[in-house]
Amino acid sequence: MKKLLDDKVIVIAGCSGGIGSAVFRKLLLLNAQVIGISRTENIHLKNFAKQNNVEYNWIKSDLSSASGWESAIQYIKDRFGKVDALINCVGILAPGKIEYLTIDQIDRVISTNFNSLIYSSKVIIPVMKQQGYGHIINIGSLGGIVPMPYETLYSATKFAARGFSLSLANELKGYGIKVSLISPGPVLTKMLAMESVDPDSTIAFVNRPLRADIIADKIIQTIFHPRTEAVLPAAAKPAAFLLSLFPQLFHLILPALNLIGSWNRRKYSKTMNCLINEDDYENSIN
Repeated sequence: MKKLLDDKVIVIAGCSGGIGSAVFRKLLLLNAQVIGISRTENIHLKNFAKQNNVEYNWIKSDLSSASGWESAIQYIKDRFGKVDALINCVGILAPGKIEYLTIDQIDRVISTNFNSLIYSSKVIIPVMKQQGYGHIINIGSLGGIVPMPYETLYSATKFAARGFSLSLANELKGYGIKVSLISPGPVLTKMLAMESVDPDSTIAFVNRPLRADIIADKIIQTIFHPRTEAVLPAAAKPAAFLLSLFPQLFHLILPALNLIGSWNRRKYSKTMNCLINEDDYENSIN
């Protein structure tokens, strides 16, 4: 596997958070040429690269802006000459009832979770078309298949991300460019810790949280064996798509889901340190 990635240039957007940092570490150990992009630097990744005697590449950029993407990808193209894969792990949330969210919160979630996917694709597709190959991997969410009350804005952006990714996958057929969407359920990141302090965010705790490295393994597997969409955990996929097809069914069982999620949220809160600050908000992934 290491030899297969020896000459691969892989860009990880949102490398400072849970899923992004996990895949960054794993790809470094597989001898890939990894370039991380994020608003803030994760010093643990820098130390990890130094400890393992591998090259560390990180670019500071605001990926919620088109100009941030343009400058980052241009720099990578000029320095490395190509981009084999782009992994989009950028994401934030603002839990709570939609009427209580500020306009700033709304704009930030939409620009980070959805606009960034559009900007990244607009910039990277010409590069990959010129190469004749490439792979775009977007991180979605089960919340982009099943509605998430009290996380309406986050869920809406993930629904949009799913529609965008699946549409783009078909649009790019014939160009040698693959598009994959990986939609995990709850993941043990700072984002989940944020959700745990909101008493209404029970739907996020219905499924058992996955470790970030499990998602990272799936991302790497997708690099070697591209597929259009993957749902994690796999066991949740049938129920998720059934509920998406029958919204009334979701409405009927929502009280039961809330009871399960509320119980699991309290259990999670007792076992995890939920120290949340502004940096956590900016760097939360998934």
